[in-house]
Amino acid sequence: PKKLSHHYAQVYSFNELKNHSQYEVKSYDMLDFSYQLINDMIDKTDVENFFSIVKSFLADSVIKKVDKKNTDFNDLLLKNEKRFNLLKQFDFFDDLNKFCETYADFSLNNHFQNLQSLINDKKKYIINSNQIFSHGDLCFSNILFDKEVLEIKLIDPRGYENKGLRTPYYDVAKLSHSALGYYDLIINDLCEIKMNNNMRCFLDFKKNISNIGFKLCLKNMANSLNLDYKTIRIVESSLFLSMLPLHKENLKKVYMLALRSKEILEEI
Repeated sequence: PKKLSHHYAQVYSFNELKNHSQYEVKSYDMLDFSYQLINDMIDKTDVENFFSIVKSFLADSVIKKVDKKNTDFNDLLLKNEKRFNLLKQFDFFDDLNKFCETYADFSLNNHFQNLQSLINDKKKYIINSNQIFSHGDLCFSNILFDKEVLEIKLIDPRGYENKGLRTPYYDVAKLSHSALGYYDLIINDLCEIKMNNNMRCFLDFKKNISNIGFKLCLKNMANSLNLDYKTIRIVESSLFLSMLPLHKENLKKVYMLALRSKEILEEI
């Protein structure tokens, strides 16, 4: 849509071939928000400005009076199920599950079923929300941010299924995934698994990003978009679990993402 296009990186060409697609994107003299975060380049004011812009973008993305027929809700549950079934096919699944049971007091199967149940409990919020023209992967690393001119450019959007329409809970949960879930710290080796005196594991983050206003900004965004904060965090937890098979090349990160998914539920 024209009212959103200025927020997206300009695309020059697109070619869809037999086995892959490719496109060219304009180069911008901007860094993504994840890079700025992990390299201590932003402060509380930058966070507030960033969320103000993204909140305005999401508000402009709202598409009202669309007959959804529970599509977004069912798609979310189905994606979670497909990803978890994929995870169970990997050789490391049994060892990962045993680790979680022994040192974190939860089984992956029970955690997955609990998440699906919690999402189902929040069904009314998801199906009653207005759909948005969704980016689909609105994490910090996909948002270029110029804190001097207060501008964002979005890159690497998800596919165009369902004409690009999704529940805003998905996109805002992706933001929370970075802001409150600390996903960027995990994948950039700024996190370790440690044990307490009772031999229970926990995640130890090497950088404190809890003091620059993310939680307040996220809650304000949720309120402005008429979204339920707890539902956002539940979907965020499910996103962490669904990411496990995508990081199979690094088992340390798989273990940390699994633990973080459980921690998020404990936080809310």
